[in-house]
Amino acid sequence: MFVVFEGKYPNVRLLSVISRDHDDILSDLVEEQRRDLIREIGAFYRPPLTAGAAAP
Repeated sequence: MFVVFEGKYPNVRLLSVISRDHDDILSDLVEEQRRDLIREIGAFYRPPLTAGAAAP
């Protein structure tokens, strides 16, 4: 799956989700699937916590 998006987490906007068959399936995804993709994007792009960093 190939996901095209814009913005920074948590303000990510999904633009398209391309399947293995090269079809855009974004309109077929239910809201929970869209939120899962956005969370995965956020987890990937979130900077790692460094030792000694203060917790908020």
